[in-house]
Parts: sequence; C-alpha cells; structure tokens
Amino acid sequence: VNRRMAKAADELQVSLAGLKLPVNHLVPDSACLPLPPQYRLPRFGKLAQSIAMLIEYIACNRSTWVSGPPGTGKDAVIHAISALLRRPALMLTIDPSLDIDSWMFEKDFGPGKDGQAETFYTYGKLFKALTEGYTDANGDVHPYIVLLSDFDRATKAQVEKLRLILDSIQGRVMGPNGDAVPVIPGTTIVATANSQGGGDETGRCISARPVDSSIMNRFERKVIFSPMSWKDEGEIIKSKFPTLFEHDASALDAIGLSTKALRKAIEDGELYAEFSHRDVCNWCSAAVDRLQLRPNKTANLLQVAAQGWIQGLPDRETRLEAGRIIDPFIKGQGYSHGMQVEDEEELVPGF
Repeated sequence: VNRRMAKAADELQVSLAGLKLPVNHLVPDSACLPLPPQYRLPRFGKLAQSIAMLIEYIACNRSTWVSGPPGTGKDAVIHAISALLRRPALMLTIDPSLDIDSWMFEKDFGPGKDGQAETFYTYGKLFKALTEGYTDANGDVHPYIVLLSDFDRATKAQVEKLRLILDSIQGRVMGPNGDAVPVIPGTTIVATANSQGGGDETGRCISARPVDSSIMNRFERKVIFSPMSWKDEGEIIKSKFPTLFEHDASALDAIGLSTKALRKAIEDGELYAEFSHRDVCNWCSAAVDRLQLRPNKTANLLQVAAQGWIQGLPDRETRLEAGRIIDPFIKGQGYSHGMQVEDEEELVPGF
C-alpha cells in the first residue's frame, strides 16, 4: 500500500530545475495561464540560473520582482510554471492609461431584491483571485499566482492602489467598506518589469518609471533575467523554423554567432539597440517568408532578412554598425576569427 501511495504521489509531481513539485491535476487548464508554444526551460548560463532561483521562490510562495531586458521570457516562464504545475494564475498587464479600480471592486447601481433601485459593489477578477482562490471539483481551494506584467510602467496613482494588493503578502486586502478581507494563504504575487525599480537605465525602455522603495520592499525576492544562452536558444530556433534550416543548415550557426556578437556589443555600450529572442525569431521568420515568396531569389537570404530588424534601429550610424557586426557571420567570414557559440556557458546543476 505504501509503495502504491508513493507511486501515486510521484505521478502527481513534475521536475522543474531539479525540484520535484506537486501538480494540481484537479485544476483545469482553463484556470491556468497557457503554456507558450514550443516552450522549454533554459538549461545553460545566467538565465537558467535566474529561472532556477525564481522556481524556488514561487515554490515557497514568495512575492517576487522579475526584471530584465525585453524578450527574456519574464512573463513566459510564469505561464510555463502555471501550466506545468496546474497552479491557477491571473495575468494583469499594467497600462498607464488604465483605470485599475475594476480589478478590485466598483460601485454599481441597479434593482435590488425588492425591485427598488439601490447601489451595490461588484467585485473584480483580482479581488476574487486574492480572496476566493480557485475551487476544484472536490471543493478544495487553490491559491492563485497573480502576475502583474510591466509593473514599472504604473503611474504613482496606480501604484498606490496596487499597494493594497502587495499588502496581501500580510494576508489581508481592504474591501470597499474598509473591511479587511483575508487573502487565500499561498497566494503568490509576481511582478515583471524592464527595470529594477529605479527607472530606465539604458534609455531604451523610457516608459519604465521609478518605483517607491516602500513598494519594492514588499517584494520578498528579486531576480534579474538576461538573454538566453545560444545553447538553449538555438534549439528553440531550430524547432520553430525547420524550413529555413532545411534550406541552409549553416544558417543556424551564422545566426547564433551574429546574435552573440550583437548582444556583446549592446552589453558593452557599443550598439544602442535591443536584440531579444523576439528579434531572432523575427529575423528567421523574415527569411522563411522570402523563401516562400521568392524561392528563386535566395542569395544573401539572411542579409536581406536582417533588414527587417536593422531598419527599425533609431539612426543611420546605429544601422551601419549593426550591419558591420553581423555581415562577417552571415557571409561566412566570421569563422576565421575562431569565435565559438557560447562554449563558456555551462549546464546549470539541477536540470
């Protein structure tokens, strides 16, 4: 009997970053965030280390501030954790122009029980998630992961309203009548942002605003995301764009070397740009589009496809510099420099 129970318990677990974590099989997919298409957890380099830390924090239900450049998968990993562990989750994206009162509660007016008009409160999805959780078919209540995306874009007024949400770390949230409503134990608040709360440092994410230190202190954990190691990213790219690499198997190495060179130039302050995973995907999809539309004109395919990103850069000098960085690799000249693709990135223990 004990062996059968142990086996059943093991079947209700999944391994993430070396941790065996429970899966709530009675929570349906519809209550969770969707798993991003072709998603896989990074296994190499700094990003894998950061994700391993984040998974520990969420496993312990710690409120966490996740920051990093655009396209590093900050929201995607929360979607993956929710989907794989069947943890109910709610994603709310901060928009400076948005009135966020509706997330909590609003005063309404309409007919009452006796048919007479009266005022009453309607409760929003965030208030319900915090105070009710998700009830499964057996009647068990599961706490939510609440993902607040682009938190550092919030205005001061929005942050003050969200202060109550962050106070839910203490187990209470204020209702419309000033009453303290208990928050479901285990509710986990995760904020994602392009900055570490001090506003934009790069000049490339100018919508990021400074966040009051009293708000930042309410987050129990902080973690910084960085671009993916090409050892991970290359596998994802290969699975997303098989047509491109069936046409030219060497294209994967050329794109990988270009990606590493561009990101190093950006990190060193030599190139004023972002080159995220989204940009790599857009480059590849532009090449695939050209293959399909102009199959007889595939000379300099990667060079032509790269223009879809290069021509979005802010000035002529930056566009020329980006071209100078990637041209040797996509023309097959970069290998003479002996440059390797992320050989220094080691597998993170636990994966």
